Amino acid sequence: MKKISNIKRLSLPALMPLVLLAVGCTNTDTLDGIGVRGRSVTLSVAMPEEGMTRVGLGPDGDSKNFITTWDDADEVQVFVTQGDKSFAIGKVGVGNISEDRKSASIAFQLPEALDLTTSYSIHALSGIEGSMTGEGGEWRPVCTAELYRNVLTYFNAPLYCKLDVEKDFNPTLQFEHIGTYEVLHFTNSTDNLIKFEHDGFETEKPWYYKKAVGALLPEGGMALDAAASASGETASEFIYVAAGETNTFVSWYIPTGEKMGGAELKATVDGVSVKSANRKSSDINIETGHAYHMYATWDGESLTFDNGDAGILTVMPDTIDFGSVEAGTTQAMNFTVSNTGNADLTFEIESLHGIFEVPESGQSFTLPASGQKVFSIAFTPEAEEKDKSYSGVMTITSNGANGTVKVSVTGKSKSREQERLTQVIPDSLRNQFDDYIPIYDGSNPPNIEGEFIISPYELTYDSTEGYSAGYVFADRYIKFLNQDIINNTIDYQGKQANSETAGSGCFISGDGENFSVFFNTTGITHCTNYDVYVKQAIVISGTKTDNGIKDISYAFIFVEKSDDPDHELISAGSFRTFKDSDGMSEYNWWTGGASSVRRRVPSMERTLPGLLDVARKK
Repeated sequence: MKKISNIKRLSLPALMPLVLLAVGCTNTDTLDGIGVRGRSVTLSVAMPEEGMTRVGLGPDGDSKNFITTWDDADEVQVFVTQGDKSFAIGKVGVGNISEDRKSASIAFQLPEALDLTTSYSIHALSGIEGSMTGEGGEWRPVCTAELYRNVLTYFNAPLYCKLDVEKDFNPTLQFEHIGTYEVLHFTNSTDNLIKFEHDGFETEKPWYYKKAVGALLPEGGMALDAAASASGETASEFIYVAAGETNTFVSWYIPTGEKMGGAELKATVDGVSVKSANRKSSDINIETGHAYHMYATWDGESLTFDNGDAGILTVMPDTIDFGSVEAGTTQAMNFTVSNTGNADLTFEIESLHGIFEVPESGQSFTLPASGQKVFSIAFTPEAEEKDKSYSGVMTITSNGANGTVKVSVTGKSKSREQERLTQVIPDSLRNQFDDYIPIYDGSNPPNIEGEFIISPYELTYDSTEGYSAGYVFADRYIKFLNQDIINNTIDYQGKQANSETAGSGCFISGDGENFSVFFNTTGITHCTNYDVYVKQAIVISGTKTDNGIKDISYAFIFVEKSDDPDHELISAGSFRTFKDSDGMSEYNWWTGGASSVRRRVPSMERTLPGLLDVARKK
């Protein structure tokens, strides 16, 4: 059976319009057509490029797509016809499914009674069962089609294709959709988990058949017999929908040829039958092979419904956490309100006052389709005690298809004398560096502001064994500035040969005259034929004296790096440690003057060739 949107295999956003499935089947024997070398037939089946056949009235955009794919359990029902003869091959499983599940193959035997010297036709069905009917050599499958509704996890996609095979003709078999799809995006805007069932519609004119028996027409669609019955109630699966979430139902049916007129959505919510309070479906021609997107929202009291000609309210981020903010101060964060629907959206942010505040709350705003507006929300904790938690809900109401959106807002206060850091080196690095450099914990490190030179700059350990301990690299100059004794942070600049490094907001720990500094850097090195981007962690430890830094140790580890095909740099996870081999790193001005360094090293987000020079392989 053909399946659409198997969630176990696809990463699906919450809302998705339908993509029309087209499958090509190509004979592997390209010389004389199918079967001339025997009766074993293998046809390849391949999806078209994504987005080529997107259809329907739903909003465009990759965030709302879903793609039909082949599944290991899929089957294709195959018939072969020739003149006044019909051969039922039976159901054929698909195999050789590609990694993206958009291509596969089917294999079967042509019947012995088939004359391979003259033309014949191959008919294929997937996702629906049928039999053949014909008159005067005109053969068509007959199918019994019944309306069905499923949550968007698994359902059959009824497909049909016919191929006329002639001698010296290498065919491509093209599937087309049978019937029409309706995609209902249901939003639970309450604060509680609910059980929802889609029970159909009450309409001015029925736009689909509940049950239909008919022959598939070459030009598409189905020739229905008198047994067809118009739309009505049908059994539906139910879904549990969490508070504030949107889930999706997909319905499949044969269209009546009528336009979609006014309609009321019928549903069961937590065992109680309800109808939508509005009739907002437009006069839309319902056509075979298309998908029509509709939207419904339950607010705990009433059910609203429309056919997608509406705005859709989207808020990012969908939760806001300020972290810890000093008591009595204000911190602001931005959030974006977007209209991801296809009509104007009017919305209002309900007033927030006190701890959390949105300056523009209480005002009405209108966004066009695909429009967005950035707002600011402020957090001002009042309590002096450390880690007092605050929480609130920012409510945004709209005339959109999904009505109201609620955003959780949280934050903590911290006292002005927050407990200082006592340990700044991550355990993952501590376990690697511990044996090679001293690491000093504590919340009272010395003041180490100043400029120093590590000379001779001697290697003490290389995890790659590319260099031996004792190898001396070019002198390294280091500078510490802007030390914050409350938050235990410090800024860093480094210079080696003609290159520079920098880090701001580095962490410092220690006690007495001993200290350790930790920070991360990102950078780039220019290899012989390409550039390599890297992330590194750096640790510097030592003892502060009146003359400089005694027994300084310097270590770096590659956290990750981009593609390095010639392996010019050491691998991610490798590290090297260094020392000043005379035991003292004296005060020393930068080569070329300190002022020039300040101009050339604005932040840590810059290239780090000097650091990477010592990270090259030997």
